[in-house]
Amino acid sequence: MTKKSNYRNDMKRLVCTTTPPSITTIEKYITELPLINTVNLRNRKIAKELILNAITENTFILIDGPSMSGKSTFAPKLAKEISGIVIDIDYLAAEYYLKHSINKKEAIENFSFKRINEETDSFIINNLQKIIKEKKKEKKPIILVGTYIQILQRAIVMKTIGKMFKKTVSIFCCEESEEAYKKLYLSRKHDLNNLPCNNEFEKECKNFRFASSLIQSNLLGFGFTNSYVINTTVSDEFQ
Repeated sequence: MTKKSNYRNDMKRLVCTTTPPSITTIEKYITELPLINTVNLRNRKIAKELILNAITENTFILIDGPSMSGKSTFAPKLAKEISGIVIDIDYLAAEYYLKHSINKKEAIENFSFKRINEETDSFIINNLQKIIKEKKKEKKPIILVGTYIQILQRAIVMKTIGKMFKKTVSIFCCEESEEAYKKLYLSRKHDLNNLPCNNEFEKECKNFRFASSLIQSNLLGFGFTNSYVINTTVSDEFQ
């Protein structure tokens, strides 16, 4: 019997598995979703107006992009404008990690998002859809913040969570150049007093290049009613 399609089951079947599905299976899963064009709003003065006009009460908004690209900074500013609810995957994981740590003091002292991400993936996979479904009862736009730069994972979000909403909006945070991204990344790391090692920095730059290729290939719009790319210039327009 085929398992019911939901976020947990599809993530476990297609992503978190020791027997990865075939390329044909993945392509079929993704391309069953309609694909719309992604609008590049970076540095455009009309960006704020277009984004706000695309959002109604029953809207699901996915804010994602490379690490340290301004997702968690932009989300609360957008939420304030639309009276929305922010669900940030990093902070969900942090809350779970601290709540279930035996030694609370040690957990707080040794806290890092890198560490909790390794220990709380199963919690997110098993509970994310349920959390969003519960928050949806408040009849406000839902903003999910995460790092969904893999097309398959974005498709899973849209086929399972996105289907609960009338409108779905993708807002992909990504600077226009790698040089601008490096400057932003290092600045945010410095603010957090957490400068990266060379391997970590190169890995994130590689992820930025991959994210940029998705924008250029117009592959971000699967399953959405609106899809946008923004940068920190646009984010700064929101108070």
